[in-house]
Amino acid sequence: KRNQAGEAIRQMGVKTLPFLLADLAGKQVKDERQRQATWAFDALGPIAKPAIPRLTRLLEQNPGYAPGALAGIGRDALPELLNALTNGSFWVRDNTAAYLGNAIYRGKITPDEASAAFPIAISNLTYTNADALFQNNTRWRAASLLDALKLQPDISVPALIRVLDNTNFTVAATCASALGSFGKQAKSAIPALTVAASSTNAQLSVAAKQSLNRIAQAPYT
Repeated sequence: KRNQAGEAIRQMGVKTLPFLLADLAGKQVKDERQRQATWAFDALGPIAKPAIPRLTRLLEQNPGYAPGALAGIGRDALPELLNALTNGSFWVRDNTAAYLGNAIYRGKITPDEASAAFPIAISNLTYTNADALFQNNTRWRAASLLDALKLQPDISVPALIRVLDNTNFTVAATCASALGSFGKQAKSAIPALTVAASSTNAQLSVAAKQSLNRIAQAPYT
């Protein structure tokens, strides 16, 4: 049903854009309808390119879904997504990092195309803020984005190792998982991952053990 709906939306093409944008701009529109509008942009992909300027203006009004709509369009919206990673609003930055990572995982945007996000993610791994939510979520999203990018292991791997002892276990576990995605290029992380694998926190322990297995089983390149 989802595939059929996506094909129907693609057949309608740009005619759907005024309705989808109205859903994302409407302050009284239900959350589920906005989520479906975001999914529709994902189905349209580059067909929805004409909506990029309007979606960019909606970023701060609707930080939960406008970044997702831009990411659904794909590489045509990459400049706007990269700009949103440094937006003054935490919610815009946070959700953009998540949606951009998903777009990379799904092949809508390649790591090389999104390479400008790399220094931002590296910097955000050690982001500090008096608000614990802002600090932990920014670090967590940064680790996830580095996992998706898989760029410059000589920089990424040491940076992720340094955050393995983060007091927030979600951040630490995400760093542990990201290290595993580098395969043999993350061999230097084995001692730190071994320590993390013995953590009393199940989330961190499982993530570290899985990454140790991924590194051990990865082919040499």
